[in-house]
Amino acid sequence: MLAGPLIATLVIGLVAGWTASFILDGGRGMMRYLIYGSLGSIVGGLLVWISGFDFDVGNTIVNQMVVGTLGAMLVVLVARRIL
Repeated sequence: MLAGPLIATLVIGLVAGWTASFILDGGRGMMRYLIYGSLGSIVGGLLVWISGFDFDVGNTIVNQMVVGTLGAMLVVLVARRIL
């Protein structure tokens, strides 16, 4: 039952991680960012859901990509502080 949305979240996370890698580091460390993107997509979605923030830029996929990318960037920045 959760397999469909989870797979969609992970795919969006991969794209979000790829996007975050170019925004934060010019494309270096691509594999690391793909992993961070998958985590970030979940984190970003949870933060939007918990906060109740209504994020709407038009298309549902675009919304998910923006939230996933922001989540991936957050995960990357937190990981940089920890590691």
